[in-house]
Amino acid sequence: MSSISVTGKNWIFKKFNTKDVALYSENYSLSEIAAKLLAIRKKNINSIDLFLKPKIKNYLPNPFKIKDMQKAIERTCRSIENSETIAIFGDYDVDGATSTAILSRYFLSINQKIKTYIPDRQKEGYGVSLLAIEYAAFVIASVLSIFLVFSILSTSKLKLFLSFSTFSIILFIVETDSTG
Repeated sequence: MSSISVTGKNWIFKKFNTKDVALYSENYSLSEIAAKLLAIRKKNINSIDLFLKPKIKNYLPNPFKIKDMQKAIERTCRSIENSETIAIFGDYDVDGATSTAILSRYFLSINQKIKTYIPDRQKEGYGVSLLAIEYAAFVIASVLSIFLVFSILSTSKLKLFLSFSTFSIILFIVETDSTG
């Protein structure tokens, strides 16, 4: 079926299954036009239910695909069971600060002892600074350290940082370099 638009161009309508339109209208309380659009696009939709009622949990990747996730979970649980202080090191940007806040809030809600550290961008610059390493070594002295979202981290600083903690969990390091 085709018709002419106001500007004189031909409209070409895509074909759809009228049974699908009736089914979607009835089962999902959709208007006829919405049901037609869905019927036209259904071949690109894995699940009509998930398309119409999306849930974030259906789009998040499986966290167990992250290397050593099971070890990280077991070690974190052991720290909680043994009432060990957990150090949380975040980045100063929005994702690092948010990650630190969410993780801290959770641990505090279960009465877990924590220490947090977010570097001062003006004083410490970008990435992990020697001040942060010193803080980790002498102020926190934790058994478990969790590092969140450092975009660039020198390998030598990372090794020094990790030497002060018995066990470390590192999440979302995007890039490391080989300089000090």
